[in-house]
Amino acid sequence: MSYPMVHLLTAFETAQQCGVIHNLPAFLLGSLAPDSVQFREDYHYTMKEKSHAWACGPRWGEVEDSEKWLRDIQSFYRENRSLYDRDFMLGYITHLLTDWLMDVEIWQPLLTEQHSGLIPDADKRYHKECYKTDYELFAACPYQEKLWSALKLGTVDAVPPVIPFELVFALRDSILYEQFAAPRENGLDGYLFCSPERMRCFINSSVQHITKWLQKEEQEEPER
Repeated sequence: MSYPMVHLLTAFETAQQCGVIHNLPAFLLGSLAPDSVQFREDYHYTMKEKSHAWACGPRWGEVEDSEKWLRDIQSFYRENRSLYDRDFMLGYITHLLTDWLMDVEIWQPLLTEQHSGLIPDADKRYHKECYKTDYELFAACPYQEKLWSALKLGTVDAVPPVIPFELVFALRDSILYEQFAAPRENGLDGYLFCSPERMRCFINSSVQHITKWLQKEEQEEPER
């Protein structure tokens, strides 16, 4: 679904707005954690289904019931929020909500166009566009140094069993030191789906939605 900078910018700006995040580094680490399964040597897409509380279609990325996915995300959070670091779990659920919003607002409409024959191989083009756009978002980020400094401090003692503990940090370090080390090209002429401007609008909208959700959960959360 969403690429790393979309997740990090959404999480960072949500933390600034929602007023319920106490530990920003742990929150940012959690906002990356569900995708750490991709670093497993034996990675299979079913691992991402589990880490994203996803069981609403034939396979990952083919959503047949968006509302069920949202309900499952909420259930996953409520079942795990008291078992692990509070801010890490809020970051984790921010990641899942960002992917849910991406699916509803961008991915499913894209697949509709592809299936209609209007844009063949739209999914492949989407990934190429996102690859470059994610770097453009990194390069244009006005608080990139602050974001990177906070992410470096992220730590957690335990994580839900659907993700590998040590690979959460492997993903974090890959983002900090490798993935954005050089500008990217994708061999395409322009954008159809995921321009930096469109993704910036998506981030802004997602921050508003997720801020409201986290504030509501904080009000309803039982005392530990």
